[in-house]
Amino acid sequence: GSAALRVGVSDVTMTEGASGQRIATFEVTLSAASPSGVSVDYTTQNATAVAPADYVTNSGTLTFGLNAHKKSVSVRVVGDGSIEPDEAFSVVLSNPIGLTIERGSGTGTITNDDEATLVSVSNFTIPEGDYGDRVLSAPVTLSQTSPLPVTVAWTLAHGTTDSSDVSLTSGKLVIPAGSTTGSVSFHQYADGTVEPDETFTITLASAHNALISHATTTATITNDDPVVAGVHWMIGDTWVREGTSSTRDTMFQLVLSTPSQVTVKVDWTVVLLTANAQDLNVVGGTVKLKPGKMGLELRVPIKGDATVEPDETFKIVLSSPTGGSTIADDTGIGTIINDDI
Repeated sequence: GSAALRVGVSDVTMTEGASGQRIATFEVTLSAASPSGVSVDYTTQNATAVAPADYVTNSGTLTFGLNAHKKSVSVRVVGDGSIEPDEAFSVVLSNPIGLTIERGSGTGTITNDDEATLVSVSNFTIPEGDYGDRVLSAPVTLSQTSPLPVTVAWTLAHGTTDSSDVSLTSGKLVIPAGSTTGSVSFHQYADGTVEPDETFTITLASAHNALISHATTTATITNDDPVVAGVHWMIGDTWVREGTSSTRDTMFQLVLSTPSQVTVKVDWTVVLLTANAQDLNVVGGTVKLKPGKMGLELRVPIKGDATVEPDETFKIVLSSPTGGSTIADDTGIGTIINDDI
């Protein structure tokens, strides 16, 4: 009978155009010719394309006459001259009468046809310095000049650094029309402490009039303090995004100030701060480095969840060094970054 008939809607891909409107035609097809009038409703839904800036909404009912196989849904796509990623919206079927919906959503993909200017931020290295607060800049570049100003948001985040090394900050950078370079500024704090090289990241997002080709840079602050005599254990800080399920490892860099001529050991243990046992596995043990070795990574498993919560912290504490070694930095702070919305 007619109730066994199946209905589905196709996908459509089309170029955007620089102005005016173009028609995207979605085919709505039955599995066999209809013996009598059957119908299905349709409506458009936003995805990365948003009405009315990118397309014109459309909804209604398709009624199939006797022996009909196919109907179409037309959606007007709005053209512009902005450089942007490909965008998508959907045509969704509902309320079938005499039909079973087999493929209830068709994706309309609007492909960018404007000449792409690419914006990127590159990795860089800076010496730490001995004292004071310095304002430094990270270069941001375009692949070519743009006839329009390029705007991009940026965020600085700690890696193995912490607030005593570099300031957490964010902002919006504008590269003027006709220019290919800009920069983001941040504060870096120098000290005289012997420590491993440390890293932080600068990430670009939400570019306007350009596409992001290289979103994240890793910046390295190199230690330039002289290593005093002896073998000293040091551990850096780190961070990890929590994830929504299962576990993921966060890695702490454990290093020696200089290679030892004998095997050295040190104990380590995890201590909870604002994090609790539901957030990570409380682990520990003893690390052994053979002569000539400089360091390794300590791994702490982080338990993901979907709960919106503040960033949480824990630490690794070093103790009981052997082989004539000492501990120069006994604590590494681990931050679990909330990534739930």
